[in-house]
Amino acid sequence: MNRMLRFINRQAAALKEVDPNHLVTVGSWSEKGQGIRNLYTDDCLRKAGDYSYRSGVLDFYQIHTYSKSGSYGSQAPFRVTHARDYTDLSGRPIVIGEFSQTQGGGMGITDQFNRAYYYGYGGAWSWHYSGGGDGSDTSATQMTGLRWLQNKNDQNKGGCVKINLNGGTNRCGGGQRVERRRLERKLSSSR
Repeated sequence: MNRMLRFINRQAAALKEVDPNHLVTVGSWSEKGQGIRNLYTDDCLRKAGDYSYRSGVLDFYQIHTYSKSGSYGSQAPFRVTHARDYTDLSGRPIVIGEFSQTQGGGMGITDQFNRAYYYGYGGAWSWHYSGGGDGSDTSATQMTGLRWLQNKNDQNKGGCVKINLNGGTNRCGGGQRVERRRLERKLSSSR
């Protein structure tokens, strides 16, 4: 484990040396590596790098989660009450870095994106759009989830989500403003 942490520390430091504004993370195989106990704290990473690479830390955390035997573990992102329940990860955004409806413990893709959006996560990256194999959803399933998420704009929860799907427009609430302006013009011209 120490060699892996040293590798992550040195790679993160190298990336930040080239581009200090570049955000760095690493995908954790499950909530056991970052949720139940955080193996990637700044101190763990710096210690593994013999404190030579102080900038070699993560900017946000990323948890992969799949159901096992038809259900998620008790500490999986789709089971905990809120992202803030991961107290060892406090202070940094948490992204659900891999998940699928296929291995989603009976949860649909829109339910999964809903939890990511409304329960304090910094993002969600479902697995995987154009591939195949164990745990992969079809592109149609992926698009269903992304369309549900597109243009969400609850400023008290997940904020504005701009996703360009198949050449669409990136906006949050912009369409409503345009429609309102059209309606106002129509009303004023009919007077």
